[in-house]
Amino acid sequence: MGQYAEGIEYLTESLGMLRRLFPEDNVNTSYALQSLGYAHMMAGDLQSAGPMFDESVAMTRRLFGDRSNQLGTSLNFYAVYQRRAGNPAAAVEALEEALAIYEVVIGPDHPNTGTTLNNLANAAAAAGRLDDALAYARRAIAVYQQAYEGAHPNLSTAYYVLGSVQQRLGDYAKAQQTFEQTLETDRGLLGETHPRIIMILEQIALTQRKQGQLAEAEALQREVLERRTASFGTDNRMTANAHINLAAVLMLAGQLEEAEDHARRAVAILEPTEPDSTTALGARVQLAEVLRTGGHLDEAEQLYLAVLERQRDTLATDHPDIATTLHGLGVVHLQQDGSGTEELEEALRIRQSALGDGHPDTMGTAMVLEQTRSQ
Repeated sequence: MGQYAEGIEYLTESLGMLRRLFPEDNVNTSYALQSLGYAHMMAGDLQSAGPMFDESVAMTRRLFGDRSNQLGTSLNFYAVYQRRAGNPAAAVEALEEALAIYEVVIGPDHPNTGTTLNNLANAAAAAGRLDDALAYARRAIAVYQQAYEGAHPNLSTAYYVLGSVQQRLGDYAKAQQTFEQTLETDRGLLGETHPRIIMILEQIALTQRKQGQLAEAEALQREVLERRTASFGTDNRMTANAHINLAAVLMLAGQLEEAEDHARRAVAILEPTEPDSTTALGARVQLAEVLRTGGHLDEAEQLYLAVLERQRDTLATDHPDIATTLHGLGVVHLQQDGSGTEELEEALRIRQSALGDGHPDTMGTAMVLEQTRSQ
């Protein structure tokens, strides 16, 4: 648990003392449960974090009722845990309840309502509900524009979320424009060394990669990895994410040996602490992609199959991440023995439903299927 060990020990002792002082439900006990759950989550101990968040939400509900500001706050924290645990649909459910509470208790135009809308946009995108995510992101921007005069970190965050959704929708040029606008604003608000600057740079690199600007994307992603390592260390999930994205760029550039190394580093960082999170599953899919590209089909197949099993347990049946895994698995089977049509057809159905016919990923799967059928 590293840097969090001392804090977890202190919070555990505090919670024990509060339970002895207040055997029944108590607001301080509820807050302590939430804080301890958050500390466990940040330390990567999701198994310990879950029961803390569950009990905190239940206690807050008993103390304050189903329409309280306190419950809205508790549900927002619970949603963060569910996202980290790889359950975006559960995060959306919690945040939609929080939003309904805030709209009544503090009003639809309150900044805290905007924050929940922002969180909902992120969670809905992770759950594959991209149209909903876009609507939530735009609502958050509207709330913040009304609440603040001029530039504000919350408004900048909302534009960052909007760019992320645009990216998932395949509108890469528009997403890059949104991120570059956000970068300029945040450099003025936060300074060049703020962690969010690195996040925006990584998103710009991703949009560059998606548009085929590989040299620019590689240079920027290497900078992101260097800065992430300096800021968070070698074993942090943020550093792992930088390894994943650099592996993707290098694979497309044909630098397969280095790409595999970065993908394996990401898996090694994430597997011990959050093996079922969307980020960890994404790392394994990226490793499978690199292995498939390099002709290591058997190992790639096993990775795809393992990830697909977990995704079917935790994600909606039409989630775009499932389609990504099915597409990769189908291509592996095509290369192994000429099968794979079934996986590719399912991937195409999901992508058509979730992303639309004009999305680059949908068109990619359709092209592979067309080529297969014409042979």
